[in-house]
Amino acid sequence: MNYQTKFLLKKGVLSQPKCLRPQSILSDITNYQSQNDQNIKNKRRNAIVPVFNKDDEKIDRILFSKPIKECLHEKKYLYDEEIQEKEYKEDINYKRINHLDFHKFNQDQLQQLIDWMMTTVKRYQKMSYQTLFHCVELLDTFLCNTKGFIADDLFLIGSCCIYLSSKFHDISPIFVEDIIIDICQENYTIHEFLSMEQTICRKLEYNIYFQTPFEYFEKIFFHLKPFLSQFYQECEVIYMKQNALELLQYSIIAYEFRNITHYNKAIACIYEFIKMSDKIITQNFLELLNHLELNFNCIQLNATEIKNYKNLNKERYQCVNNYFY
Repeated sequence: MNYQTKFLLKKGVLSQPKCLRPQSILSDITNYQSQNDQNIKNKRRNAIVPVFNKDDEKIDRILFSKPIKECLHEKKYLYDEEIQEKEYKEDINYKRINHLDFHKFNQDQLQQLIDWMMTTVKRYQKMSYQTLFHCVELLDTFLCNTKGFIADDLFLIGSCCIYLSSKFHDISPIFVEDIIIDICQENYTIHEFLSMEQTICRKLEYNIYFQTPFEYFEKIFFHLKPFLSQFYQECEVIYMKQNALELLQYSIIAYEFRNITHYNKAIACIYEFIKMSDKIITQNFLELLNHLELNFNCIQLNATEIKNYKNLNKERYQCVNNYFY
């Protein structure tokens, strides 16, 4: 680009190509304020930027203060005991409010919504398991911080949670047009949809990152996989993981399992499919539980109850018929 072209661009005589135009990170939040929906319809939405906690800033400072050589040669484990214990304590201390007392819908309606949300996410191959579990956690947290919603509002709230989660986790997030036309069947205008999206973000103060059962599940299974690989082939380990993950999905649909911590859900679902395996694997699993001082009897009871719920509701829920793997 020569000097003359730059001058004309600066004066506004020429318009800058779309690929070179700067975009505001939060422009997607303010788009809905436009009175003309046609101006918004063809815009690709940007991802929400997460708000980091003070603890995260301290961790970043510690990491950046380390010498480069030390960082290069330092062993990295995805499931260190210190991280594992910290995450467990955070999950135990999280208070799960019975939000049905503050809204005008029942447990059945909420469970059907979650089943629909998970089914919708699986329709789009570009969406991940992180999106699936995160949108349910986002819905739960939002309902805990609000009151007065009725059953007719759930569909719009659930759609917005899917949209936010996709922008947060997916490399190619879903377009707003797909949400409005394909998922919402044009029951809402873009203005209504973006207005609800902003309501969710503001109520949660833009802190939309949460630990989900899936993240605990992945870390625990990663920790156990080396032991499983000693006794099973790769395809058998994947099959075991799929079945445990299917059980985990039922555990987040059922409202009755809501008060079980995410950590315990993940461990219970994995335990259900390794309890009949080799004693060495079971022993390593028991050592993990003992380190965290978990109640093993409670884990067994949770695993049995979740499996029974799955067997009773196989025909009722359709969201777990397909796998991403």
